[in-house]
Amino acid sequence: KNLEILKAAFIEAAKENREIKLEIFTDLPYQELIKKLQNCYGVILPSISEVSPNFILDAIATNKPFILTKETGFYEKMKDIGIFVDPHNREDIKNKILFLADDRNWQEYKKRVADFKFVHSWQEITDEFINIYQKLCQVVEI
Repeated sequence: KNLEILKAAFIEAAKENREIKLEIFTDLPYQELIKKLQNCYGVILPSISEVSPNFILDAIATNKPFILTKETGFYEKMKDIGIFVDPHNREDIKNKILFLADDRNWQEYKKRVADFKFVHSWQEITDEFINIYQKLCQVVEI
């Protein structure tokens, strides 16, 4: 999950803002995870790749601003409510941590998350499958 780059970026960010803290947790029962999310300031998931970021969906459900890898399958759905990072760029991650640590930015993104309505209808899913199928058919025809 790109923890080494995250830790290094956070150490650098903490030199500029000593009030920030990083807590990394794994393998928690779901209810404990939700409690942690409800009590945290924000969430960061700078994975090298995160096709379906359930952790971020849980953060959204608890109205937490988030920083997420730009290498996610949900970028188009979430681009207006989240902060996105290049998972290979420690400086980018550091800067986005500091950005979210600013109270004005945090308030803005908290509002965006609270106002967000995630809708992925069966019609949209069907359209996505048809689009993929059509692209595959074009590749085969060449």
